[in-house]
Amino acid sequence: RGEVFTLTADSFASGSKLSASGSSAASALAAYLDANPKAKARIEGYGDAQTPGLTRANAIREALDSAGVPKARLQAAGKGNGSRAKAAELIVVH
Repeated sequence: RGEVFTLTADSFASGSKLSASGSSAASALAAYLDANPKAKARIEGYGDAQTPGLTRANAIREALDSAGVPKARLQAAGKGNGSRAKAAELIVVH
């Protein structure tokens, strides 16, 4: 499956925006992807009552793109309902 990085519900502010901790996690993940230029990432967002999973996945994808990771290396998908412990996962395949 690849390396899995999990973002908790605290990584998201209201709606589809990343919180400060979510932005920090996205920056760290962007640095990791930059250090592994052949790696691709699949972002799986898990929704809640207010925010669909795909919206969360796209928020992370946009943050990674803004940090310099080409969108061609990123795939976003929505995956059912999440929890406080798992709001999104980024799966890195080398």
